[in-house]
Amino acid sequence: MARILSIEDDPSIQQILSTALNLEGHEVHYAFSGDEGFKKVFTSRPDLVILDLMLPGMSGAEVLKALHSHPELKGTPV
Repeated sequence: MARILSIEDDPSIQQILSTALNLEGHEVHYAFSGDEGFKKVFTSRPDLVILDLMLPGMSGAEVLKALHSHPELKGTPV
């Protein structure tokens, strides 16, 4: 079972992703903005991040850049 962080601001898409991933046995954590998602990476320590590009706050591109520049997180698959 993988721990997955889904960073997506659309609740409908978030629900579809969550349902599909939970049915496959994965543990899913959620964030609805780039800022929230970046903070949750530190608390949830996901095995994978699913990242929307168009997000409120930090854009997905900004989140990706921040993740890859952080020494503890740069190996996290996105």
